[in-house]
Amino acid sequence: MILEIDNVHTYYGDSHVLHGVSVGVNGGEVVALLGRNGVGKTTLARSIMGLTPARRGQITFRNEEIARLQPTQIARRGIGLVPQGRFVFPSLTVYENLMVASRGDGEHGKGWNIERVLDVFPPLRQRINNRGSALSGGEQQMLAIGRALVTNPSLLVMDEPSEGLAPLMVREVGKLVQTLKEQGYPIFLIEQNLAFALEHADVVYVMSKGTIVFRGAPAELERNDAVTAQYLGI
Repeated sequence: MILEIDNVHTYYGDSHVLHGVSVGVNGGEVVALLGRNGVGKTTLARSIMGLTPARRGQITFRNEEIARLQPTQIARRGIGLVPQGRFVFPSLTVYENLMVASRGDGEHGKGWNIERVLDVFPPLRQRINNRGSALSGGEQQMLAIGRALVTNPSLLVMDEPSEGLAPLMVREVGKLVQTLKEQGYPIFLIEQNLAFALEHADVVYVMSKGTIVFRGAPAELERNDAVTAQYLGI
């Protein structure tokens, strides 16, 4: 298992947000975490990256405990984050946003570099000298994904990658997720878009009020009307 989250409890001040969350991601699989707004999904992503450290529990990445490491240390170990809200550098150009994260061509020159990202996202090539603040929401999402990819991560954490995007852009992001999956990249996909998650995931978790209330195959969740109605509002 490339990522194992075991009984994690995370707080914001005195507010107890994650209540004993356990999730696992195997190599080469896409694992989706679904849930309504405010249930703790982004907090879990932040705990993985060390941005909001867990107070209890273990987070193990490639057999190493990382829950007490700094965010920079975690990123260097090979976890790439596509954050909710994109958080591109507004004063930097597209090229500069990619350059600050780039780690070359990856192992044996077969990884992700800036040129490969621009091939995958042609609109970014056309906007290569534009500042991040001048990009549309969809272009910023492309840039946020590209910035994570050029770190050549061993695991990609994607927090709400389809949020706020037009249907055409959602399909493009979905194509990339599918391509990465076919190439064996493990992905932890945090989503509210049920259809998007079911299309691409191998395993699905559902979170409610900081706890995991369902784990199973996408087909199982699709058939479980009680879970989708109660916890996803569908």
